[in-house]
Amino acid sequence: MRLVLALLAALLAIGAGEPPFEINAVLSLTGGLAFLGTDERDALQLIAENVNASGGIRGRQIAFNVADDQSNTQVSVQLVQGLISKGVGVILGPVISSPCRAVLPLVVERGPVTFCLSPGVAGPPKSFMFSSGTTNNDTFFPAMRYFRGRGWLRIAFITATDASGQVSEEALNATIAQSENLRVQIVDREHFNNGDISIAAQMSRIAAQHPQAIWAAVNGASFGAVLRAMRDAGLNVPVWTNYSNMTYDLMAQYAAFLPQDVLFSAPLGMIPGTATSGAVRDAQQVLAASLKRRNVRETAGHNAIWDAAMLTVDAYRKLGFGATAQQIHDYLESLHAWTGINGVYDYRDGSQRGIGQRAIVVYHWDAARGDFTAVSRPAGDVN
Repeated sequence: MRLVLALLAALLAIGAGEPPFEINAVLSLTGGLAFLGTDERDALQLIAENVNASGGIRGRQIAFNVADDQSNTQVSVQLVQGLISKGVGVILGPVISSPCRAVLPLVVERGPVTFCLSPGVAGPPKSFMFSSGTTNNDTFFPAMRYFRGRGWLRIAFITATDASGQVSEEALNATIAQSENLRVQIVDREHFNNGDISIAAQMSRIAAQHPQAIWAAVNGASFGAVLRAMRDAGLNVPVWTNYSNMTYDLMAQYAAFLPQDVLFSAPLGMIPGTATSGAVRDAQQVLAASLKRRNVRETAGHNAIWDAAMLTVDAYRKLGFGATAQQIHDYLESLHAWTGINGVYDYRDGSQRGIGQRAIVVYHWDAARGDFTAVSRPAGDVN
């Protein structure tokens, strides 16, 4: 026993004298996606604090090396190419579908292991690109199930013309093709360019169809444009949107023109306490305590990167600092009972995600409370 303790003390002493072990991330710290990227960076800082306070990885401190892609797909590609040339084992990011799609060909066959932080993109089975969450389909299906449960069957769809919008429309098509959604009508489909000052014409066409709800598959400033156009068109109907918009800052920024019902289908761990027992609850409590130290509340950015970063930390704990991209890839693909804030992960099916519909809950923005509230059971079943 004394020998074991002596060896452990020696390892800790060696680790303390080394520079921190760096794990790389490509996030959007400036530009239109900074509302996500900065929270993702802050989540990484909290994880580093937690890991280092408990002895680091094998006695060595860690740090996350975050590169800013400026919310620009071309810059994302350049940054990833640079990290590939350095032979890194893992990259956390990029943030949304467009840069993830652009980066995919670079990493898909030989790595590094890359965690896309958007539900819209994951690599093919057994590839080196993973997603930090469920598919868009697994996010859309519960939301549509919730809509049906509320009797909202006439739905207007609006999205941007970029890659993220295209991915979202593909997911919508797959959703309404399900036999359970045969009664659902998409009464109008509208598209606009990110950065358009006005989408009044699109919203006017939507209003003419008298939808019961609007499906707005957009992010950030584009969501604000949709909300303004709804207000100007006199449309106060429920609106569903991407859970990337589940941030308190955005809700405050758009408070003057939010409709009564603003809905999101998002992972189970988006609001700490959604899991009431077991290891998932314990993981959520770690995140909640970490955020409390900073006096901040959880956002989509915190949630999107938390489990992916913790998976990466656990991989290096298991494999050591010299782990290759192939070794990390094989370790992840073998996991089948790893627990995070969003549920229990099983990667053996080749989905590159580990979780599915049962990890998704529908949330509502409660303006009176100034908070998000779960309004469905897992997979969108109406309470």
